[in-house]
Amino acid sequence: MDRINYLQGKIFNKIKQFSNNNFFFCTFSYSIGYGLLKFFKDKRNFIFIIRYFFKEIKGILLINNYEILKNKKNSSQYSKVIFTWGNQFNLFENYYFDNYFKQKSSDDMSILWVVLYTGNINKNNFIGYENVYFIVEKKIKPIEKILFFFKFAFNFLKTKKKNFINFLFYFSLHNIFRLKMKKLYDKFLHSEVELLLIPFEGQPFQLEAIKFIKDKSKKSKVIGYIHSYPSFPSHLIKKENYPDKLIVSSEDQFNFFKSKIIDKENIKCFKSLRFNKKDPSTMINKIFLPIDFYSTKNILYEFKILLFDILEKKNLLNFKVCNHPASSNSSKHKKLSKEIERHIKTSENDKNFKNNYSIFIGSTGSILEALELGIEIYHITEEPIFEIYSNSIWDNLKVLKLSDKIFSYKLIKKNKSMLLGETINNFQEYIAI
Repeated sequence: MDRINYLQGKIFNKIKQFSNNNFFFCTFSYSIGYGLLKFFKDKRNFIFIIRYFFKEIKGILLINNYEILKNKKNSSQYSKVIFTWGNQFNLFENYYFDNYFKQKSSDDMSILWVVLYTGNINKNNFIGYENVYFIVEKKIKPIEKILFFFKFAFNFLKTKKKNFINFLFYFSLHNIFRLKMKKLYDKFLHSEVELLLIPFEGQPFQLEAIKFIKDKSKKSKVIGYIHSYPSFPSHLIKKENYPDKLIVSSEDQFNFFKSKIIDKENIKCFKSLRFNKKDPSTMINKIFLPIDFYSTKNILYEFKILLFDILEKKNLLNFKVCNHPASSNSSKHKKLSKEIERHIKTSENDKNFKNNYSIFIGSTGSILEALELGIEIYHITEEPIFEIYSNSIWDNLKVLKLSDKIFSYKLIKKNKSMLLGETINNFQEYIAI
């Protein structure tokens, strides 16, 4: 664990040198930023930079444009804007329901909700939402994509800093998406906006929105809600355009951010809106898959070590594999689920063994939620440095190393690593700071 703590500190100090908004070092998104994190850990990982660079180029050649679908009301009527994500499951008759803030758009008609929409698009479904703008994908012809790419590549020659890392992030999908979104910001960000609230992930398009509104009006206040609990928050380093204030829902996060990210007076710690207290049984006897992973083979290898060597007689026969909601259509996730289920069926675990635990794979914030609910945790990692909850960042955790890539955790004190929300929603606290 000492080596992991040391390497986490070394890498975090390294990436703090990059304050450019286009740089996105994320441990749970297999992009060029992740390739560079691997490289900063070990120079022999240079191959990952090459691999993810070509993945980025492919993504750039496939990306479409975006447009805003809205009602006839002008955005100038709104002084409060929430810029968030959503899909078809958030659409109800006459209101949009937000998963991050647990709010109906109809609860406060003075707020403009701008929803970056993913999923199937039927324009008829977006009619009738008075205070909601939807940003949706607008398909363009292949020749337009190619022409855009060559124009974009030519513009790199005009940039001032042409070093290797700038080149990599310039040709990243996150940077392209930032530029596509930038064309839409004047449709809802204006000089009269007093509050911009974002479920904040440090993504380049979010930082561009902050820059845009600050250029419009210095009086505008930007609040970033840290809605998730990443084990290694490399994507949340402070950059040139950063929220004025952050909201966290964890004392561990609060302590880390005040020491490594921003001043204490600009951080507030409130109970989570996204995650509420619930029946622990909803998270027991589950195997949770991450939003993405690198190798099915490597995960299955570690899973067999956990199943046959570490758990021994503990019962997994009634366990359910839970895919990540954002990866429901992923073929590699479906394959991994089937292989895990096959290994469970071939095991000889004691059917009468009572258990109170679940298994988590890869980078996921649900581990803390389960721990706060009193559930025992086993964590299979692919890259421990980027995925485990080390006590150098999460000082409320005791970390037990079970093998090179399998870990378990215990809370030192409840209601410290995650402040789960109550039945009564405290959204007004979020917009009043």
